[in-house]
Amino acid sequence: MMQDAPALASERSSWRSLLFVPGNDKRMLAGAGRRDADALVVDLEDSVPEAEKDLARENIAIAFDGVGSDRSGFLVRINNVPDRRDADIRAAIGAGAKTIVVPKVEDAAALIAILETIGAVERDSGLVPGSVNLVPLVETPKGLFRLREIAAAPAVVAIAFGDEDLALSLGCPSDSATLATFKHHLVVAAAEAGRQPLGLGCSIAQFGDLPAFQAGAMLARSWGMTGAFCIHPAQVAILNTVFAPREEDIVQARQIVEVYEAALASGRGAVAHVGTMIDRPIVERAYRTLKAATSASDGKARGGLHS
Repeated sequence: MMQDAPALASERSSWRSLLFVPGNDKRMLAGAGRRDADALVVDLEDSVPEAEKDLARENIAIAFDGVGSDRSGFLVRINNVPDRRDADIRAAIGAGAKTIVVPKVEDAAALIAILETIGAVERDSGLVPGSVNLVPLVETPKGLFRLREIAAAPAVVAIAFGDEDLALSLGCPSDSATLATFKHHLVVAAAEAGRQPLGLGCSIAQFGDLPAFQAGAMLARSWGMTGAFCIHPAQVAILNTVFAPREEDIVQARQIVEVYEAALASGRGAVAHVGTMIDRPIVERAYRTLKAATSASDGKARGGLHS
């Protein structure tokens, strides 16, 4: 019988697809949960005109209606500016959001300040302290050089770049080698902190060229990314496929685990298998593949966000 994964396996969030939905669009909010995304992100920031920010905040609950008690796949991206931040946080938590996406994060101190506001809301609402998580978006040069501290900040479960804003500030295209270089650093920072690295090897805006979007997602996976944000329902299925283990990967992982556990039972810590030496790092990767396959299967069985 296959044992549980070793204790050293990282416990990370496992969103393959995170779909942004404008908070000011009631029709899109009402139907977004049926798009099969692993997570729905109600956006109060970039996709919402300034004149409709308050309306978007009031609309958060529309996306959450009928979902039930499990809100792990429902996120809200707030406006990270003084005159809107606290009100956005209160509205998000009041509607049941368990994860806040924080844009334009430049250091861990900014996240800690946000956690103080979240803590106050939790106390006022009778929630368990520490029940709300964070996903920081790094979108400025200053934030690039603080990836490690941002990833390691309290309550962070995943980390990503805001590609378009970051590319604008750097003066390069969002699919440039410059951003790709720093995305490699993001993967390392996320691995060190035990967080999920999110990202693409292309522009998130490429919903009209799905083959290019798929290629960008596959490139990101090769870097070590395990999921990504998207802005169009057509991108969801691509991310769910790209960031889920292939059937051949699952079969191979099962074989590796079986061979390794048999070797352990006979007192060996390494064993040859079809031309490859199987030892602890190899089997750890196999355990992660099987865990990811289980998560993907569970998400498919739930039929997306709505059960």
